[in-house]
Amino acid sequence: MPTRTGKRAQLQFRAYKLSKRFDSDIAAVYAVFSFIKDGDTIREPRLAYGGMAATPKRASHAEAVLSDAHWHEATAQAAMLALSRDYAPLIDMRASSDYRLDSAKSLLYRFWLETRPHNPLDKSKSWICAPSNWSKRSKDIQNESASRNLSRRRSITRQRGRRFQAGARLASARVRAICT
Repeated sequence: MPTRTGKRAQLQFRAYKLSKRFDSDIAAVYAVFSFIKDGDTIREPRLAYGGMAATPKRASHAEAVLSDAHWHEATAQAAMLALSRDYAPLIDMRASSDYRLDSAKSLLYRFWLETRPHNPLDKSKSWICAPSNWSKRSKDIQNESASRNLSRRRSITRQRGRRFQAGARLASARVRAICT
């Protein structure tokens, strides 16, 4: 991969996807952010979202708030407020409009946390929306689901076995009747 030179050496770029499944799923909200970091100042901000409108669209009001501003939490929050002027989110089976708008704001805040000048979050470890016991809860849910599925499969197998046994008894009775 070629190295960036000049002002592009300070490019900050992130892409985020919110969906029910990790792979092969249509995103409820998809966000792509970039800007060039000039000290604490933002140059050439670009914010685009998918799932918020009929087609992916840039957030021009939020970009205007960020353009040539200092990269502070207050600036990020002002851009988050500007998102409501940029989009009237869709409503479908994946998400409500309120959920999409709140998620879009949360993703912008996550971008700020990962790119802030002081003490940025490690982007590979920044599960900021997950509770502290998320992995334990996730494993509990998976185990509970697997247990339910196993008992359901056993129940279906027992039902099929009973049907098979009843059918076998009926068939052997017919064979006996024919042979006698």
